[in-house]
Amino acid sequence: MDTGGSHPDPVTLASFELFKGLSYKEYEKLAGLIALDDVETGKVFNVEGDTGYRFVVIAEGEAEVLQNGELVRRLGPGDHFGEIAILSEGRRTATVVAATPMKVLVMFGTAFRLMEDAFPTVAQAIYSDAARFMNDDDTREG
Repeated sequence: MDTGGSHPDPVTLASFELFKGLSYKEYEKLAGLIALDDVETGKVFNVEGDTGYRFVVIAEGEAEVLQNGELVRRLGPGDHFGEIAILSEGRRTATVVAATPMKVLVMFGTAFRLMEDAFPTVAQAIYSDAARFMNDDDTREG
């Protein structure tokens, strides 16, 4: 599935812990599911309470996670957000705002579902992170 716009270099995906252990051919296929976007400071990715359809991995820069208007966490390169709302088909648990200019890897709902089927090890890593944050008192955006 082509997400439109530019895609990350397959070799770049190998540098993310989340995507470790795939073959080059698998990185090429995964790159086709992911959009690479440049984001300006202040961009609002998610709004607490909204429905979710986008999974984001931070390649460069930082984002702030806010709950009830309060800063609860900062995210940086390699961190990801948005999986909880996609996996649960529920509402966003926090607002996420770009604190600096950023480069992000984005998968929308359909591409995320294709990734789950094609790359079960990546999907399992995402599920594990989501479960850890949903079961702990640690703050996480979904």
